[in-house]
Amino acid sequence: MPATPLKTATVDASGRHYVLKVWADVQDDTCTGHAYGAPMIAFLAEHPCNGLDRRLVTTTVNGQDVGFDIASTSFAPGPQNSPYVNTAAFRTLVRKDGTGNFNDLLREGWRVPGGPTSVPSPDAFVDVGQDNGVSVYDIWYLSGPTPANDPELLRMAQDVYLQF
Repeated sequence: MPATPLKTATVDASGRHYVLKVWADVQDDTCTGHAYGAPMIAFLAEHPCNGLDRRLVTTTVNGQDVGFDIASTSFAPGPQNSPYVNTAAFRTLVRKDGTGNFNDLLREGWRVPGGPTSVPSPDAFVDVGQDNGVSVYDIWYLSGPTPANDPELLRMAQDVYLQF
């Protein structure tokens, strides 16, 4: 873990201000080697992604320190009459319990200051997408428990998507 963030970004959205500190920023050419769960791995083998960008980030939401892992990718367009079919199928799969996901960076050994060694359970989980792109967020409070799918954390993910 670096002593200082690799980079810092600010996002202002929906009347909220976020200072995002990036502690890890990893780019991979493929998704299958960084995924788990038989259904997910099978899907990614059949529908290869266009690379995988993952970041481990901290910020503050309503005065509380938050950590999150974001995995972003895109998929090749489907048939002309359904260009987003592959991305939609991925999003349906990743939302189902027990199907798998991308490895978060904590799982691969990265850390944030004062953070856990694995994503706590429960956490806030959401996937957001536009066109053929999709980002998967795992979000948690750095101190104290995280309510499952805490609305404030889900709102933060929506706020920073496409701006960070």
